[in-house]
Amino acid sequence: MALLGYSRLVGTSTAPTSDSAFTKDTFSKNIISTTQPLATTKPPPPTTTTTTTTTSHNKSQPSITTSSSPITTTLKALYQTHLLLFSLLFSTLTLLLVRALSALQSLGYTLFLFCNLVLYRLLFCVKTITMETATLSWSIWDSRKARQIRKKIEFEFFVWILGPGGNLLCFLLWPGWIVLGVMVWAVSWVLSGSGVVGVSG
Repeated sequence: MALLGYSRLVGTSTAPTSDSAFTKDTFSKNIISTTQPLATTKPPPPTTTTTTTTTSHNKSQPSITTSSSPITTTLKALYQTHLLLFSLLFSTLTLLLVRALSALQSLGYTLFLFCNLVLYRLLFCVKTITMETATLSWSIWDSRKARQIRKKIEFEFFVWILGPGGNLLCFLLWPGWIVLGVMVWAVSWVLSGSGVVGVSG
């Protein structure tokens, strides 16, 4: 096409003569004849071959085999798509796992700080309550009414100990009861042991 345009350009710039007209016609015919097969050529259709196969029953069945290039390209495309989806899924799961671990770490750190704060406040409240209770108890114990009650209780206790109640208390809390109990247990053990020996002999 470029040569055809060049020849037209050259033909219009020069004066037409018989020789130049002849060469121009033959040159344009040659160019057209060489460009026409390029425009009219078509790609060949895919070749299909038919083959016959025989079975054990002596029957023939035709089978058509096509060229494997479209199948191969389709399989390659499917494989690449599969790899792309797998890598996308793997990266997404990895990102989600990292985000979940970071969220758990931040949650654990927040819970740790919250528990420390609550424990500190609780200990401070317990300490304050203990100190206030001790102060209040001491103020009640050291009051004039409490001292009068304590003196009365002490007087009644000493009167009961030094009076007839003291004899009963000494009788009940006498340390000799421990010695008497050990002696009674030893005698009963000796008697029971000799009785067993006499029966068995």
